[in-house]
Amino acid sequence: MQSSGDPVADLILSGEAVSVDQAEQLHLDRIDEIVRLVASDLSDEELRRHPLIVLLFARGSRGFEDSLV
Repeated sequence: MQSSGDPVADLILSGEAVSVDQAEQLHLDRIDEIVRLVASDLSDEELRRHPLIVLLFARGSRGFEDSLV
């Protein structure tokens, strides 16, 4: 399978995940990639813009946001 360039979509297309929520969680469970990014030479701004870090922050606040509804 050719990569779509979107790791979440790739997990769904490969059959590893059956939903976006599951694919996001599987992607975030790959903590070694997050650690590698934090230890990299990326500036704080570049790190905050990285798709995995954006996803991490977005999912981290979902429980709180959902509790407001």
